[in-house]
Amino acid sequence: MTLLGKVTGAVDIGKTPLGARSNVSAEWTVTGKDFSASIRTTDYLLTRPDGISVINSVGVMTTADNEKIAVKLGGYGLVPVDGKMKLKGFITYETASARYGSFNSRVDVFDGEFISENGEMVLNARALKEV
Repeated sequence: MTLLGKVTGAVDIGKTPLGARSNVSAEWTVTGKDFSASIRTTDYLLTRPDGISVINSVGVMTTADNEKIAVKLGGYGLVPVDGKMKLKGFITYETASARYGSFNSRVDVFDGEFISENGEMVLNARALKEV
């Protein structure tokens, strides 16, 4: 599954004892084998003093047939090099939809990239486990 995202806004919370905190909103398109959707997320982003970003994002995925799936993304953004940040993490899902009920036991892992110049992100996710 591929997720293509774009930052749509940010609110700077400021420097906290743990690092720089901001809330970052994004819109995503999701494509996969026999699946497409859109996602709106808010990331409660923490950039630690060592430059590592901690991803703590929640949102709602809307499938092509208008079903809703809650999503949570967690992980890390590595120290940027040449305006690009490598991203690594996981995605979990929760839904009341009978059609997409299998997402409730799904955990995806992702590798990706954030390009600071244009606010675009690409995540390549794969199912790690279905319980």
